[in-house]
Amino acid sequence: ENGILTGKNPKSHIVIENSEFAYNGSGDGLTHNMYIGEVDRLTLRFNYIHHAVVGHNVKSRAMQNVIVNNRIMDEESGTSSYAVDIPNGGVAYLIGNIIQQGANTDNWTMIALGMEHMSRANNKLYLINNTIVNDRHSGEFVKTKGSYKNIIAINNIFAGKGELPKDRGAWTANILNTENPEFINRGKFDYQLKAGSPAIDNATTEYFKSHKPLINIDVFPAFEYQHRATSKKREINKKLDIGAIER
Repeated sequence: ENGILTGKNPKSHIVIENSEFAYNGSGDGLTHNMYIGEVDRLTLRFNYIHHAVVGHNVKSRAMQNVIVNNRIMDEESGTSSYAVDIPNGGVAYLIGNIIQQGANTDNWTMIALGMEHMSRANNKLYLINNTIVNDRHSGEFVKTKGSYKNIIAINNIFAGKGELPKDRGAWTANILNTENPEFINRGKFDYQLKAGSPAIDNATTEYFKSHKPLINIDVFPAFEYQHRATSKKREINKKLDIGAIER
């Protein structure tokens, strides 16, 4: 079964925080750790979401999605499909998340926008200061049936084998999969940065001065996910680091 399943309510604003969802799904690919129906907005923050059984770790048909400071993982044994699936498009902000795809995943795509039907008038996916790690032998970090110009990526780490969009549009200050971000212990999912990592002090902050969010949220990565299912203030020593975790 689904860990949580909601119906359709265009006036609903669902907030889920400081929670853990794990090992949900019947293995049919149609049941998920989290399945949010056609609501106005989903706010998902400070959660540990992992090991969906064949289905997605997060699936949301909300018009607006605010997915901030979560740990969304397969780890060693997970068999999930998408880590984050936004099947009908809309406006989505993914900020400060740790997202990992395991070797046994059922689908090589990690983050998906509008893969069922791009039915919204406004379709944008903003990836800001996330750490996104693919431990599968191949993969695709982000995919859409719409224009890849609708995917904006700022200050992210994309680590591991996997394809990146060829038409990357507004992608700024990212560590891409051809670079080694120098994690403390990737094998144990410790994505803190080693001294000398190219991600340290190299994030852009100009974007936050110029970008006007499409929905009423603060897009600056002011917090970090802290295990287990909580958060802490992001302590910036000199300049902002790339990725979800400040050294």
